Amino acid sequence: MRDTPPPNPLLAAIIANNIEVELNQKGLHRVRSNPDLLVSFYGGTEAQGAFAAPDPGFTAYGGAPLPGSTMWGGSAPATAMPQLLKGTLAVDLVDARKQRLVWRAIAQTNLAYDNHSKMLDQVNKAVTAMFKKYPPEK
Repeated sequence: MRDTPPPNPLLAAIIANNIEVELNQKGLHRVRSNPDLLVSFYGGTEAQGAFAAPDPGFTAYGGAPLPGSTMWGGSAPATAMPQLLKGTLAVDLVDARKQRLVWRAIAQTNLAYDNHSKMLDQVNKAVTAMFKKYPPEK
């Protein structure tokens, strides 16, 4: 069971909000039960390390707890968590019924960790750029 908080909770919350805004613009909205998609994101904060959103099954937003987890303790990522380099962000969309990855986007930049507003701007631009590729062309 994974319940590791991200090293920068504020940044993780901003990323989650940006992802939700982008999905809303694509016509996808959060539901309380029986979701079609589960959303997870991962960010590399150290070389060859990664963090996961504390609730990658999104049980708090209507996703079903993944096997071996409870709504109280979080869950393992819906997909295998990739090893990401520092300054990397990955977003996964998983088919909730089949528990299969249906889309993944990865962005990488040299984050300005020492300049908070610049770092937030970099993250905002990265999330926007990632979702320009969603939905994928058939």
